This record gives sequence, C-alpha cells and structure tokens, in this order.
Amino acid sequence: MLINALKHFLKNTEHTKHFFFLFFFLFCTLNATLRILILTDGEDTSKSKPTDVLPYLIENNIIVDVVIVSLKASCKDVCALSHLTGGLAFRPTKVEDGIALFEKEAFLSIQYREKAQPFKDKITNNIFNSFKNNLSYDKEPKNKIIVQALAKQPLLTPRAAIKGLDGTYQYRLRRIAKELRIAHRWIMSLIMEN
Repeated sequence: MLINALKHFLKNTEHTKHFFFLFFFLFCTLNATLRILILTDGEDTSKSKPTDVLPYLIENNIIVDVVIVSLKASCKDVCALSHLTGGLAFRPTKVEDGIALFEKEAFLSIQYREKAQPFKDKITNNIFNSFKNNLSYDKEPKNKIIVQALAKQPLLTPRAAIKGLDGTYQYRLRRIAKELRIAHRWIMSLIMEN
C-alpha cells in the first residue's frame, strides 16, 4: 500500500500543481526543496513498483526521506527509492534512537545536511534491483556545518588576533599581550626568589 499511496499522492498533486506553485511563490523562497517524509512499518502490499513513481520524483526534484519503524520487514525497495531521490533512509533499532532522529536539525531541515545528488540516468528494473541489493540504511543525518567546522583550521590564532584580520595591527590587543608577558615574568621572578 505504501507505493500505491505515494502514487496516489503524486497523481493528486499533479491536478493541484498550480496551487502548489502559487503557494511556494508566495510563502517560500525560489530555492525551496520539495520533500516527502515517509514513516512506515515496512509492510508494502501494493501492486505498484517503486520504479513507477521514481522518474516523477527525480524529474521534479522531490526528495524522499524514510523512517522505518519495524525490524521485521526489510524495506529495501523504499530505502532504494529514498537514496535514488537524494534522500535518507533510517531504521532505528530502539525507540530512543527514533526520537533522537527527529531532534536532529539535519534531519528536520534539508539546508543543514550534506546534499546528496539524486540519480540522473534512466532507471530500469535492473538498475533499481542492483542498487537495492547494494545499499545500507543511514545511521544519522550529517550536519554539513558540523562537518565543515571539524575539517577547518581554528578561526583565529593569537598572532592573527594581535595583527588583526585586515592586516593592520590591533594596538590595544598588542599592548594587553605585552602586559601579560611582563606580569608573567614578574610572577616567575617572585617564585624563583622564594
């Protein structure tokens, strides 16, 4: 039923497309990202295949994120659908992990996560099945701001603080650093005398 429900949703949004474009034009930025969040138990009894809706999702740049709340079903079809659209697929093993997932900013807002590119080539059943057999579930959404912060150098070195970011010397900071050095020498000389 999951793929049928997704297919039904996409068919109905096609009829109301003008309303959605007006809504996004008035209330969102022009760079708005469309996203569908699927919360499922993984039991898919639909007769439709994911390859029926996948071309429409990719063509319209709709990202599908999936949270699977069952440990019984494999849900590889939905996971592959999610990854092929540039989305994430999660399968938390504990209730605490599932709740924590919805508290992460990179999960809630796409602008904070590392951007995954959707599959751009024509998708056939063979490509979909090979992709489905070679994938894994995401552990957590990666926040691109944290990843960038961990990879970069420190923002300001002591020398840069004294010299200034624009190349001119900051005389107050230079004077403070000089007085701290003098105070340090004075304290060290008192310690050595005693």
